[in-house]
Amino acid sequence: MADSLFEKQQYYAAAIEYERLGFIAINNNEKTEALIKKSNCLNLLEKYEDAARCMGRVNYNNLPDTLIYKAKYQYALSAYLAKDFGNAESQLLQMQFFVPDSTITYTALPLFCLVLNEQQKWADAKIKLIDYVRLSPSSQATKDSIYKEIELMYATKAIPKMKSLKKAQTLSYILPGTGQMYAGYFWEGAASAAIQLAALSLTGYCIYVHYYVAAFVGGYSIFSKFYLGGINRLEYLVGKTNYERSRKFNDIAKEKTIGFQEKLK
Repeated sequence: MADSLFEKQQYYAAAIEYERLGFIAINNNEKTEALIKKSNCLNLLEKYEDAARCMGRVNYNNLPDTLIYKAKYQYALSAYLAKDFGNAESQLLQMQFFVPDSTITYTALPLFCLVLNEQQKWADAKIKLIDYVRLSPSSQATKDSIYKEIELMYATKAIPKMKSLKKAQTLSYILPGTGQMYAGYFWEGAASAAIQLAALSLTGYCIYVHYYVAAFVGGYSIFSKFYLGGINRLEYLVGKTNYERSRKFNDIAKEKTIGFQEKLK
């Protein structure tokens, strides 16, 4: 019944039925299979966190290697879709520890590559992808062609250049506005610098004509707000720039990785 519901794309009803099967199962293998299928239904319903929690209920005692692989892969996939990349990496590492036979686990390496990419561990991701190609039962000519593509994809000039928050903050402390410019927001930095310069000029003029209260209220207070506000905003600006750069690279890498899988089938 559960499989029939799944084939009809009634994933919510199928998930409930798989849960029932897992609950009444006496054999741990059968219970594990039911949880894997329920998790798959939840992923198709885009309930990724629930799917990952479902896989956290698996008891791995005395499971055969092939079933451990399936369960850990499903757990890692669900965590990846939920953007819990640290947990996804942990599940893949556990898979390799519990199932040392690479002929079983090598098909998880593309997922491992994607997980590492999301954590900006691009050198490690490249190694996983190369290992996947090496272990794939495909022709050497096909492998050599893909090796070249991987080298180009992970070439030094292709890897995103991440901005340093500490450097951006240091620049803004020394010369207001330069931190925003460094983060990739030139006009915002230029506007901030201009406003702060104007505020300082106003402060100096008011002091010169002995308008001390106006100097503090109208000049220095504006300068300090923009000065500290600009520094505080850098965390957002640097984070946004780094996310956009890594997102662009990772999306391209994901598309190519899926293409490699198709070529190696």
